[in-house]
Amino acid sequence: MAKKPRPKPARRKPRRRAPSRPRPPKDTPAAVCYFCGAEITPDDRVRQFHELMVHQTCYQRDVSR
Repeated sequence: MAKKPRPKPARRKPRRRAPSRPRPPKDTPAAVCYFCGAEITPDDRVRQFHELMVHQTCYQRDVSR
């Protein structure tokens, strides 16, 4: 009479990671135009002036001087 095969050890489920909590939004200062000082909104046309953000119109006005 043949021996019964040994039952395989039960596979353990991997531990589920805790859901990551949403990070609090960083308080990044609003981008401000170097020339006119107005806040730059997402729909403004902007340009990089050195490492600063400036409005396209302000930049053109300054360059044409």
